[in-house]
Parts: sequence; structure tokens; C-alpha cells
Amino acid sequence: MLLDQTEAARLLGLHPRSLSNWRLRRTGPAWVRVGRRAIRYRPSAIAAWLDKNTVAGQA
Repeated sequence: MLLDQTEAARLLGLHPRSLSNWRLRRTGPAWVRVGRRAIRYRPSAIAAWLDKNTVAGQA
């Protein structure tokens, strides 16, 4: 299953434009280009990105 930009942004609690900006800066979760224009995100890539960017709190 692939998520479009709006669905991925909703999952992350972000504005869709944030994902666009991250793509331009080559940050954020990995994405897939489907066809010439469609950008999609794998849920597993979003989960991996969240795991990689999680900051542990202090106890």
C-alpha cells in the first residue's frame, strides 16, 4: 500500500507542504515516484523515518 502526500502528512500530523519542502531538501521519509508526477510514501518508510528520528526522553 502506498500513501499519497496528503495521507502521509495526516499520518505524521503535518501540513502536506512540509513533505514537499523536505523532499526538496532531501530530508524526511523516503518517497517513491510513480509515473511522471505522482509522489507516494510507503508506510514502512514513514515508520523507519520516525524510528530513526525519535529522541529518547530523560527519566
